[in-house]
Amino acid sequence: MRFGANYTPSKHWWHTWLDFEPDSIRRDLDQLAGLGLDHVRVFPIWPVFQPNRGVIREKAVEQLLDLVRMGAEAGLDVTVDGIQGHLSSFDFYPSWTQTWHHRNVFTDPDVLEGQALLLRTLATALRGEPNFLGMTLGNEMNNLVAHNPCTAAEVDVWLDRLLEVVNTADPDHPHCHSAFDDAWYVDDHPFTPLASATKGAMTTVHPWVFTLNAAVVTVRSRRRSTTSPSTARSWPAPTARWTG
Repeated sequence: MRFGANYTPSKHWWHTWLDFEPDSIRRDLDQLAGLGLDHVRVFPIWPVFQPNRGVIREKAVEQLLDLVRMGAEAGLDVTVDGIQGHLSSFDFYPSWTQTWHHRNVFTDPDVLEGQALLLRTLATALRGEPNFLGMTLGNEMNNLVAHNPCTAAEVDVWLDRLLEVVNTADPDHPHCHSAFDDAWYVDDHPFTPLASATKGAMTTVHPWVFTLNAAVVTVRSRRRSTTSPSTARSWPAPTARWTG
């Protein structure tokens, strides 16, 4: 069984990519390895890595590779989330998707091609790193649907296109997507249980069990199980599926 954690830099928080300090990061990773962890999950920040649709900052990609290699020195494997997107209740949008240039990050074809460029670049760069485990498209991207309305069919197109991109750029590792638990508990959420269970190399679950939606669904499920089991919604069973 593997034991890992999300890596949140102790210095500069997620803004560490703006002022990259290897000594601080190396110290963090050594301490995590000292706790018995065998891998970490790291988060490039979207506007830092892709300040314009056709611009991927080479320096940022180099720093990501430096972090992965520092992980190897500490004895840690590394997974990388490509598009952030959303972290710790904050949204990180590049300016080319906002204000005068507002575009839906799930349905606009130009945004989709920009996201594909970012993911392709990262997957290509990371593929040869011996301690690299694979990519997630982005951290809980379904947190962004409130400001980027879309349908389940549109999300499926988005997921299929970007998973194809990373699988083509790096067929040597398993790649997946992630969603916070509204995908499982909210009936009309455009990120669906079916997509979580069937798209990508494995199913990932971000179970915020203390949330209101989880509590409401639990109560409803108990009521259904004691009254009319036939009315309960049928969910696809999540499975861990590795390809290759």
